[in-house]
Amino acid sequence: MPGRVLITSRSFLHEVPEAMQVLCDAGLEPVVQIRDVPWAEKDLTRMVVGVEGVVAGLDPFTARVLAAGSRLRIISRNGVGVDAIDVEAASARGIYVTNAGPAVANSVADLTLAMVLSLARQIPQAWAETRAGQWRRRVGFDLAEKILGIIGTGHIGREVAARARAFGMHIVAHDAKPDRAWAAAASVDYLSLTDLLQRADIVSLHVPLTPTTRDLVGWDQFCLMKPSAYLVNTSRGGVVNEQALYRALSAGLLAGAALDVLEEEPPQGSPLLTDPRVLITPHIGSATREATVAACMIAARNVSAVLTGGEPFSAVNLHAVTRRDSGDQSGACD
Repeated sequence: MPGRVLITSRSFLHEVPEAMQVLCDAGLEPVVQIRDVPWAEKDLTRMVVGVEGVVAGLDPFTARVLAAGSRLRIISRNGVGVDAIDVEAASARGIYVTNAGPAVANSVADLTLAMVLSLARQIPQAWAETRAGQWRRRVGFDLAEKILGIIGTGHIGREVAARARAFGMHIVAHDAKPDRAWAAAASVDYLSLTDLLQRADIVSLHVPLTPTTRDLVGWDQFCLMKPSAYLVNTSRGGVVNEQALYRALSAGLLAGAALDVLEEEPPQGSPLLTDPRVLITPHIGSATREATVAACMIAARNVSAVLTGGEPFSAVNLHAVTRRDSGDQSGACD
């Protein structure tokens, strides 16, 4: 009997048919369950029964859902974030969790720089005023010689640094695990979070949402920023405390913000939606044809590899699962 693969990602089904073909060529049986918004936990507990793999969007694969999927061997995201998946519970059950890794780095970095430019030159405001019949020459600022603070220097953060450098910006960074060799080659200075927030003209977030990074930037952090500084978030909504952001903007602690991600998507009644200093887009960071194709193909190949007896290419919990499978529960360092 072929391995059954639950598909909950709309883009995987509708936009990249070649990714679905990867599964079929591997002799796997797709089970399609898609809708416009992520499925609820109660729906997923029913859907995972009898399936061995999942190609997931932003659906919540909680410990309860994983417990219902007794045959599950892999949950493959066709994106970067895995915060909707209980990775620890998956590891305990020997279930690989994979993401698309660098597939979306270019697209998210491009959007980040588009947001930086929009903030610097007030492009959305100028466009809205021109459409309304006004002819106002808004005065912005050059990016050259400004300091960009990048929080998180993974694939996306590094691509943002490369683009910003082309505009003549000075780059400083903060990361829980700094890569000194990359920083030296890229002329990037690692700083403490406090120092970065105090120095940067623009702060750009590129970290996953974890218990450690939730509310990473809140009231105390906004108090450290320059009143002329801007915040850009293209990572995950929960990294920024949105109530604190609104208070900080109201108090004049920073000049504005650009957000591609929010704590609640789509937002319901957020005061940030009415603040003219805030640019909000509907989580479109990876929404390019190139990124979608690459991410879906990686997701398909991860599932195909695992369900045909191999290992995934981009598991976020590879070592945890392999230790479990080998019977090593000691937790010793690799």
